[in-house]
Amino acid sequence: MNNLVIAAIFILIGLLLFVFSLKNFLKEKKIINNGIKTFGIITGKEKTKVSITSTDSPARIYYIYELTYDDYSGKTIKKDSDTAVPENLPIGSEIDVIYDKEKTDSFLIFVKKQQIACFLMIVLGGIFTVTGILFLIFKTGNVG
Repeated sequence: MNNLVIAAIFILIGLLLFVFSLKNFLKEKKIINNGIKTFGIITGKEKTKVSITSTDSPARIYYIYELTYDDYSGKTIKKDSDTAVPENLPIGSEIDVIYDKEKTDSFLIFVKKQQIACFLMIVLGGIFTVTGILFLIFKTGNVG
């Protein structure tokens, strides 16, 4: 594989990570700033295993929660969370929920953790993009 293709792959991956993560971050920020805070009840959960490191280490357990909450019009919303989290909360627990008043089935739980994850993906996208650009500049001989 030549250097131009490698650089293009890094830049493409970086830009995709950056753009999609930034879009998600801004969507979450809008919900946080304009959303309605309420509490929800955990009515179900699904265990999922994620292995981030090598096959020697045990997989981490994450949970996707089904929540029920009432929106401002009194309508009951029952939906699974979009994000898997490591916290193991019992069914029946109350949890803080921030939902979008324009699209009431779009909600956030564990807000700080979701914002940190989005921010880290934005940074990772930036790192990939800059690495690809630097690789393009220095490895293809197009310096100055």
